[in-house]
Amino acid sequence: MKLVKKRIDLILLSFGIIFLFTGFIQLFFVDQKSENRFQSLVQNNVTQAISKAREEQKEVFDLLQTNASFGDFALDKNFPYYIYKGDSLIFWSNSKFIPDPSPRLNKEREELIEYNKNLGLLVRSPFTTSNDKYEVISSIWLYENSIDPAISSGFDYGIFRNVAAGIKSLPVSGTYQILDREGNPLFYVLPVDQPSTFKFEATPLTRTIFFIGLIFLTIFSGLKIYQLHNENRFISCAVWLIGAAIGLRLFLHWLDLPWALLPETWAPRYLLVPPGFGDMIITGFILTIVLALFALWQLEVITYSSIRRMKNWARSVASVSMILLTVLICYLCYVDIQRIYDNATIGLNYSLKLTSVKLGTYVFLFMLYGVFFLGCHLLINFYTRLQPKFRLGFLHWLYGTILSGMVFFYFGIKLWIWIIPCLYILWAYFLRLPRYFYILRFKTFIYFLSGAFAFTFMLFSLVKYQDDTANAQEREKFAKKLLQQKDLKAEMLLNQFNNMIQNDSNLANAFEQSIFTYETLNHRIKDSLLSPYFDVYKVQLQAFTTGGKPIGNDTSLNLSKTYGKYASSANKTEFSNLFYHKGDPNKYILFSEISKKNIVRGVLMLEISYFTSDLKKTAEKIPENSLITPSGMTSYSYALFDKNHQVIYKEGDFDYSKDLALHILEWGEEHSQNIGDRVYQHYIFKDKEGNTAVLTHPTDFYREVLSGFSYLFLIALLGTVVLLTLLGILSGFRMYKMSFSSKIQFFLNLAFLVPLTIIILLTLGVVIASFISLQNRSLQENSQNVANTVNLHYQNYMQGKSSRAYLEEQLSNLALSSDFEICLFDTKGKIQYTSMTSIYLTYQLSDRINPQAYIKTMLEKNRMVLIEDHLGSRKFKSVYILGKVPNGKVFGIIGVAYPDADKNLQRQIKEVVAAILIIFLVMFFILLALSYTASTNLTAPLKFIASKLKKTNLNAKNEEIYWKSNDEIGLLTNEYNRMIKKLEESREALSTSEKQTAWREMAKQVAHEIKNPLTPMKLSIQQLQRTLPADNDDTRKKIDRALESINEQIDNISDIANSFSEFAKMPVPRTEIFDLVSAVEKTVDLYSQSNQIYVQFETSAPNILVQGDKMILTRAVTNLIINGMQSVPPTRKPVIKVWVSEKEEMGMVEVKDNGVGIAEEVRKKVFIPNFSTKLGGSGLGLSMAKRGVEHAGGNIWFETVEGEGTSFFLELPKAKPTE
Repeated sequence: MKLVKKRIDLILLSFGIIFLFTGFIQLFFVDQKSENRFQSLVQNNVTQAISKAREEQKEVFDLLQTNASFGDFALDKNFPYYIYKGDSLIFWSNSKFIPDPSPRLNKEREELIEYNKNLGLLVRSPFTTSNDKYEVISSIWLYENSIDPAISSGFDYGIFRNVAAGIKSLPVSGTYQILDREGNPLFYVLPVDQPSTFKFEATPLTRTIFFIGLIFLTIFSGLKIYQLHNENRFISCAVWLIGAAIGLRLFLHWLDLPWALLPETWAPRYLLVPPGFGDMIITGFILTIVLALFALWQLEVITYSSIRRMKNWARSVASVSMILLTVLICYLCYVDIQRIYDNATIGLNYSLKLTSVKLGTYVFLFMLYGVFFLGCHLLINFYTRLQPKFRLGFLHWLYGTILSGMVFFYFGIKLWIWIIPCLYILWAYFLRLPRYFYILRFKTFIYFLSGAFAFTFMLFSLVKYQDDTANAQEREKFAKKLLQQKDLKAEMLLNQFNNMIQNDSNLANAFEQSIFTYETLNHRIKDSLLSPYFDVYKVQLQAFTTGGKPIGNDTSLNLSKTYGKYASSANKTEFSNLFYHKGDPNKYILFSEISKKNIVRGVLMLEISYFTSDLKKTAEKIPENSLITPSGMTSYSYALFDKNHQVIYKEGDFDYSKDLALHILEWGEEHSQNIGDRVYQHYIFKDKEGNTAVLTHPTDFYREVLSGFSYLFLIALLGTVVLLTLLGILSGFRMYKMSFSSKIQFFLNLAFLVPLTIIILLTLGVVIASFISLQNRSLQENSQNVANTVNLHYQNYMQGKSSRAYLEEQLSNLALSSDFEICLFDTKGKIQYTSMTSIYLTYQLSDRINPQAYIKTMLEKNRMVLIEDHLGSRKFKSVYILGKVPNGKVFGIIGVAYPDADKNLQRQIKEVVAAILIIFLVMFFILLALSYTASTNLTAPLKFIASKLKKTNLNAKNEEIYWKSNDEIGLLTNEYNRMIKKLEESREALSTSEKQTAWREMAKQVAHEIKNPLTPMKLSIQQLQRTLPADNDDTRKKIDRALESINEQIDNISDIANSFSEFAKMPVPRTEIFDLVSAVEKTVDLYSQSNQIYVQFETSAPNILVQGDKMILTRAVTNLIINGMQSVPPTRKPVIKVWVSEKEEMGMVEVKDNGVGIAEEVRKKVFIPNFSTKLGGSGLGLSMAKRGVEHAGGNIWFETVEGEGTSFFLELPKAKPTE
């Protein structure tokens, strides 16, 4: 067997080395150097993407040869595609971007395009049928720019694999050329690092070879570690484990494994997570495995002898070091959590959207919890062995706590990070919890739950602190803007306007050709592009050429002077090229560069002027929604007060005029205010001029804290389950051997928690489904009302009762007064009107409807359709309804978009989830307490019975157990008491048997010792009688009388010796089957003819077969009859009644006399050998009868009444019937 294991180890090691060696050969001699490898990697990926797009286009070509409709072209493809018939667009699979056709296209072609700072390839393919010419265009996006920071921006991972830093349309130094299929340049790509900074780049094949080699070596290392562990070479085992873990981790990091071999959507950088996040998960997993093995080995490595050999000072130093290291582990875990939480894309909120990023976060937290718990366990366990006495242990804990606190204070680290691990150490040490790590008991659950609690407190404290700090900074920043009397909505709208017009091709052409006047520019900007929000403000425009000269207006200021006047650092806003000038009036100045093909064609200056009093007029101009609400302030109401506490400007749901207690403005800082059943938190900021900014937020502190803590604790609980599973796998589930009470607690918890969890999940699912259904119904009903209004206005327009401008004005007013946006499309899916002009232009969306909405309404004739829609990177819920005039004619499609629908739904769901989390936390601890109480109550009787069983002694009297109830425990105690009684009887029987044995031995010895001298003595006396002289008759008579007396006594002594000898020779009872009735009746017949006694015999059955010794039974009945006769006083005639009967499985004989009974003082001696109340009796009859009856499995006893008589009872077991 050992030879086989050695061969397996050798095979694994050989294969591992061979694969690694092959990988190095492949890397250094076969793989291209990075200068060529980088270019070929991107080139191959681009070529493959183009080929895939061409393959997808072939299916479209097949449909073009048929009479396919718009809906038939809706195929599920990887790349968006568009179909032109001549110059007419007949299908689009994506409405975000619509490419222009190429009229003179006569062959397949690829080209680079730029769209709203996005870069991509257009794969164009002409197709001709017998009647028509078509063009199919597929788009491959190389770089996607997202305005929304929550959405991933960057280069396509599948093409560039994290090695691209930029894409250029023209060659630039350091870039590499990428060609189309015909060898023409497509674009130029700039790598992340210059190729000279890294010499080699592994191909997927090389990485796969290395990965297989690592698998073989990992298995070999595992077997080697297992072998060393079995040989009790724990130090070597630990060194091998650490070396294998470090080597494996370094190789994985060097080769970017396993991410380089996984699908691109699994890559950490693709998911927009912090650098090294994926490596942190891998490192955490390996570290958890190492610590788990160390924890399982610790009892074998750390022995008491090694600790006892330590000197006192060494113990003290080691003990304090354990405290410091435990605190250090907690701090390092805190740092890792802070790294992921500081990243905007990774959150610990409890929304139900389980994204791949959030799932990765959970996995990372599970691994981090394993490191935290196992690392702390190793150190605390060692600490408990170093300091077994609590008093000394507490003092050393105090020393370590104070020392670590001084270090934290010196470096300015948050003290709560220090308090949590210190309290956790004390709690675990006080209860001696580490000893329960290796067995499953109730305190094992307490230990793991304590670790989960400590980890949750640390996690929650970090999250709460980070959130509070971020919110405080955001509030301060926002309040500063308010106190400067800025219009924050205006800032966001102007930024949107800037993004919208920078790449406006019409404006760029106008600047390029200088074909517009001031009036045309003013009309173009104010009436078409600028939001109606600014209608109450004074708006001035000025255009400049690239040389800085004014266009279309007489002014002496050129661009440089104007820019220098306003664009100072003090006037900067958070948006580029937007400046704020406080004065009377206040001004916003925007400088927007108008570009075309990345070349600036001119500069547009927009000046917005307003007085502070104008802010009141704009407060209700545009309602709050996610498109224009300042970041971080979506749940806040805010107001600006002057020095006389008059409202200058306010926004939000809180009514400052009615509900705000004005004296709060004098206090400053922050205050709580109860209004009805709600609590509002006011944050107050002042400036030097006496103005006050108030930010108000509805709060429920306890609900927020409990729900947040419950959510994080649930994560820690799941981490505990994962950790227990991992420990079970590594230990072969040996540590899961539970005691009976632990099993009761475990199954009680399962019985409670599993149904509770199922009920909560089902309730949550029903509630969420109800919320979604209610919201969808509400949106549809509201959209129908909007559609009715639109239909009415459109009918008036069609009938000439109103103009096109009036129609658009009415639709704009309808949208401005509500929380939705309106779009109007014609019957071909082209947009005719939208209230989101700035949004469409900002995101440079196409003028086409969502193709799915078009199919479901125009083609499938659905009256109303609700779908998830997109505007750029933002998700909306949109309802599309066919627009009809009274005669039923369809004039188009009405689209009603709800930007905040998803946010409102998530807020409602979050409130429900918060309540459920709190309920779950409370119920969890209630059920934990109930399970402990129940298991304690259930096992207490068993423990009591077990303690009684431990005290059971054959040589002493045992106490019975008294149990009030007749339940299962009562049955058990009754059986125990019955067992005690039988044990007592067995003890007495054993004692009697031992006495009988002793009597026999003594009788044998006495008989032998007595008989030996008796014979010669008798012979000598007889000889003396014959030889004595007979001279004197009197003397002779006296001598004869004396000698005869001596002979008589010798005969008596001889009879006694014979009795002893008979007792010693008493045979072992036999077991035979006989008829009890017949045997007793024959014995009774011997006395039935006597006139001195009356014997009465009765039986309940003619035959009763029993098993036992027939001879002993008849002798016992004879003795009982004789004893009965002798016990009757002379004044009575002896009457003996013999009754034979059967009872259940026994045959019974009752012998009753009318004698004087048995005295109280001699009743216990009746069955003792050689005890007799009769003169000359041997006392062996009843003892022999008892021995014979009990040997057969029966019983003998008596009942007596002094002066009336005695009844003896003999029981023998019935004979079993033979088959």
